[in-house]
Amino acid sequence: MASSLIQKAIRRGRTELALDAAAALLEQSPERLWRRLACIVFEDVGLGDPELVALTSAAMAGKRARAVLGGEWAVASYLTSRMSQATKCRGADYLLLVAENHCKFEDQRLQLAFSTTAELIRALSSTEPLPVRASATWFLLGTDRRPSPRLARRRGDIVSLFAALCEILPAGLVEIVKEGHHRSGEALPKPERASIQDDEMPAETMLGAIPGWCLDVYTRPGRAALSKLIGGSMESARWVRAQIPSRQRVTFLGTIVFRLEGNVYDAACDGGQLTSCAGRPITRATAPTVGTPPKFFSLPDPT
Repeated sequence: MASSLIQKAIRRGRTELALDAAAALLEQSPERLWRRLACIVFEDVGLGDPELVALTSAAMAGKRARAVLGGEWAVASYLTSRMSQATKCRGADYLLLVAENHCKFEDQRLQLAFSTTAELIRALSSTEPLPVRASATWFLLGTDRRPSPRLARRRGDIVSLFAALCEILPAGLVEIVKEGHHRSGEALPKPERASIQDDEMPAETMLGAIPGWCLDVYTRPGRAALSKLIGGSMESARWVRAQIPSRQRVTFLGTIVFRLEGNVYDAACDGGQLTSCAGRPITRATAPTVGTPPKFFSLPDPT
């Protein structure tokens, strides 16, 4: 549950809750904390704060590197606070959703699956729509390493991919992407312009000391709550029972809630130049859709 809480609290700018979760994870499962922070900074912050992405990637180098930077809690609390207060950019996630699922690019996905490495690099460097170039990048990474049910399975060529990226992107950005992918497997887009806004947050219900929004389909209490909701008399529950096989109902409804909830951000960046096949920006509107930290630890100023 702490893994869910830290990511969702960071998305909402709820620094104290995020620090609570970080403290719990550091005590119970340190490696899970560092993997989660690496995932969050690429998935939820991204180009909203490239410096923070670089700092987090450096912190993933290991415990010895973090000791030089001040120790486990000093680094974890600083990064958690910075992420919570940072501008958030989900451009990479939106782009991958379109590249993977949009029906307009079905033929290109099939063609790229059987292309040579040289042909994939030419597609990556071309003026094709951005989702096509994203698909080429995905195949160069290797769908055996990052699989998708909609993409044919094939081995990638990461060395050739990053060599090609160095020809079209600033070297510093490529190094951040390379290190981040090595540590977390996440992607980073290159937006050219974007607007920033705070989302309207839905009503919050506290379950003791835990906010209800951290109980999602990937937590046991969340799945139990979804199962109870589906068994109720609400119109949506009746529709799910009528249309969806019983074994799939919790996952079906939980995934919808998870995706909708995942679009709620504090200081959200709209994704800038990521353009769909229809010529509209790929934004949040158009994309498919625990206790306090130990007091003896000091919290560096995240500013």
